[in-house]
Formats: sequence, structure tokens, C-alpha cells
Amino acid sequence: MPIYELPNEVLVEIFSYLAEWESPKPLRHRDQHVLTDVCRHWRQIALIMPLLWTTLFYDWKLEERRVTKRCDNARGAVAASFNKMVAINSYLKRAACHPLYLAFNLYPQEPADLFARMLNHFTPHIRNLNLKAPFSVFRALSMTSTSLQARSARFPLLEFCHLSMPYGDIDKASARKFTSRSQINFTGCSKMKELYVDSPDESFGFFSHNLIVGIPFHQMTSLAITDSGLSPLRARDILGECTSLVSCRFAVGQWEENEADPPSLAPITLPRLRVLIVGFTGRTTGGRISPFFRALTLPALVKLTISAPCSVDEDVIDELVRMQSRSCAPIRVLGLMNIALHCGEVPIFLLLLPLLRYLRIEAPLDQQCYSYVSIFNAIKYDRTSIGPSMAILPNLEEIFIADNLDERYTVEFARRLEAGLNIRIDLSKVLLDEQLLDAIESRCWRHGETPELMYLGADGYRPSRSLDIATMLWRNVPNQWHTIKRRATSRRDAMAAVFPIDIYLPLAD
Repeated sequence: MPIYELPNEVLVEIFSYLAEWESPKPLRHRDQHVLTDVCRHWRQIALIMPLLWTTLFYDWKLEERRVTKRCDNARGAVAASFNKMVAINSYLKRAACHPLYLAFNLYPQEPADLFARMLNHFTPHIRNLNLKAPFSVFRALSMTSTSLQARSARFPLLEFCHLSMPYGDIDKASARKFTSRSQINFTGCSKMKELYVDSPDESFGFFSHNLIVGIPFHQMTSLAITDSGLSPLRARDILGECTSLVSCRFAVGQWEENEADPPSLAPITLPRLRVLIVGFTGRTTGGRISPFFRALTLPALVKLTISAPCSVDEDVIDELVRMQSRSCAPIRVLGLMNIALHCGEVPIFLLLLPLLRYLRIEAPLDQQCYSYVSIFNAIKYDRTSIGPSMAILPNLEEIFIADNLDERYTVEFARRLEAGLNIRIDLSKVLLDEQLLDAIESRCWRHGETPELMYLGADGYRPSRSLDIATMLWRNVPNQWHTIKRRATSRRDAMAAVFPIDIYLPLAD
């Protein structure tokens, strides 16, 4: 059958596949527009299919190339930008009253006011909004008289919202001035479940400067906030409002060294939270993060990741121990990355994590040694007896530890090298490879070997898992040491032949 004789129903079914999400293209090159250019019959069918026009991924850079080629002056560029906004308006109107799934990737050259006015017309129909734009666009959205602020109650369908402000085009003085008068208000978003907000510029943030307000936190199931200017106390308050939260990611500030201890903190219980990823930033080294976890109860937590490169907090492990003692959470993934810890206290916390399968601990990138390699000894099994000490991490499958080589070794090496002395280094001895491999071997079972029973307190005796992957990364290692053969290499290879495990001993500068 010739294609021009296909029934309309068949054409509609074929065209419907184009309604799915696609990669960004210039507006005129999108498949929907291509269909309308084939013939009058196809155009008529495409224009009466609202679902064909409900999804739009618009990247201004792709449009700018065409504008630049056609316009050789500023007036022509402005006219072309206006025409593009008109084209987007016409495109989305064809979706009629169907929910819209929109993604916009805008740049500082974008006509912010034109975009804000255009977007305002469709707020009642937006279900998914992904907006990556400069500060000027968000300013226009909040200040336009008929913008999102004025029509905030007309977001009845919004379920997913991702706002990103990645460009350094912020004038701090004017930003503070306008946010004191106007904000983007999301009050009335009765269906919003997911919110992702990204403002990496510490001079201005969506939450730290109240650019967006009215978020229904109690509805959120997934929340991600990157705002280094946001205080950890405010972040904790936000977390406390999210009673339905399942997944949370924060990148916020820390309590600085000279900052007063926070007042009495109200207990927070989040019964559904399964994933918590928190990154703390600070202007200076020496801040604190432990109050964030104070009086926090997370009984469903499965994954916990903490990063705090500028923190020196002796109480963080104590607070985590108290949190886990209250929660009894089934944590299976733990990451303590770029963080200073007293390694002697870490095993106390690990004893409370019998279901843990993946452990990652990394020292800060400050060229100081934190003796994290001793964590391997702390989780070593004693094969000679059975007792409570053998119950530490019985389900662990993968471990990754990163630490910095002690500075005294690198200083002495540089001194001898400068003096022209003969240098012989037992690298495996310096890096404690043998003790490391002893600990790893104690947690491995041979091929076909029955795992030993481990004592788990009230749960009695259970078979333990064999370690699958173990990595010890040493940083701050002189380049000349990378070529030195380590005695532990041959033992590692021999272990890999006997046990079903992969052992990695990388070095980094």
C-alpha cells in the first residue's frame, strides 16, 4: 500500500512515537515540525494530535547558531529571539490542555523578559519543568507582573521541578535588593513530589536568599538542594518538614569554627527516608557538622553518604552512633568521603551496621595522614575463635579506603634525593601492605568453601559474606615511587588465584 493511502488511524499511531522525549534540536528541525512540512495531509493530522506537542527540550545555543548566521546586527538578533519565543508559544499551544514536559537550557544571552512572559502562559499545564538558566531569567520570572509569582496557584499539575543557576552572572547587591521584594512562589503545587535545586555560586542561592518560596516540603519524596550559602541549621529545618521524603541530597554550609553552638534542636523522624547524601562546605577549615545529625532518627535509611572537606569535628562519629542506635536502620551503603575522622572511633559505628555491603572512607585532600589503613585491621576476622568481635560487618562485599601518605616520608625522600644519597625504599613496608592483606584474607573464603558462622547477638549465628572487592588508595605519593615494585604485589596475585576477590592497591600523586 502506498504511504499516501495509509488510513489516518495508522498515521496517528506512527506519529505518536514522536511524542517521546528526545535530544535537543533546533526548533524547526524537531521531528514534529518535520512532519508538518511533508504535505498538507500530514500537517493536518499532526496539528490535531495534542500529545505530539507536549514534550519540548529547548537549548538556546542550538538556536543561537541559526540566529547568528542570519543576523548581523543587535536589532536583528533581538527580532530573531522574539520570533523564537513566538515559535515556542505556538508549539506549546498545540498541546491544548494536555500536561507539558518542558526542559529549557538557557544562557546569559537569552532574552530573559521574553522567556518569562512566554512561560507564564503555560504554568497551569506544566507537569515537568527542567530549567537551567542564568540569574537574569529567574529574576525576570520573579519580577514580571504576570510571572510565576503572581500565578503561583496555577501550578496544579506540577510534579517534577529542577531549577539550575550555573552561570556566574550574579550581581550580589542587586540580587539581594530584588529578592527582598519578590520571589518565585510555588504555593499551590498540590502534586509536586520531586524538587532539585542547584545554585553552586556561594554568593547567591535559591534558598539562602529566598528566591523561591512556598515549596510544599511535606509532599516531597525526592529532594536535592545545592546551595553552599544555605546554613546547615536551615537545611536541617527543611529536612524536618519533609515527612514523606524517600531520597535527599544536600550540599550546604557547615557550622564555622567561631560560630556558636546551635540551640536545642527539635527531634526529627523521617520514617520513609532511604537515601541521605550530605555535603558540607565551609570558608575555612575547622568547622563542625555533627549537630546536623543530632536528634535525627531514620529507621528506613539504606544509603548514607557524608562529605565535609573543611570540617574538623571530633563529635561526628559519636552523633552517628547515637543516630544509628535510635534508628536501627538497615544501612547497606556507607560513604564518609573527604572527611577527617578519628579512625579509632570508626569501628564503634561499624559494629552497628550488620547489613552494610559497601563501605567507602576517604581522607581529606590536605596531604595529612589519617591512618585510615588501620580500618582494615579493625574489621579483620579472628579465625581462632567465635565471638562478638567477629560480627563486625558480616555482610560486607566491597570496601574502598583512601588516605594520604605521611608527609615525613615524602620530606625525607626529597631531602635524600637533593643530597644525592642512594635511596632504597621498601614501599610495601611504608604502606603497611602485609597487614592490609592479612586483614583482607581473613574475610575471604576459598572457592567452594562454606562461610564461617558469625555471632550476631540477638540474631544468633549467621553465615558471613566473603569480601569481593577491596581497594586501598594512597595519595600524595612521589612520582618516583610509582615505579618501585611492591613485595605485596605477588601475594595479592596469589590471593586472587585462591579467593574470588579483586584487590586494588593504586597510588596517586
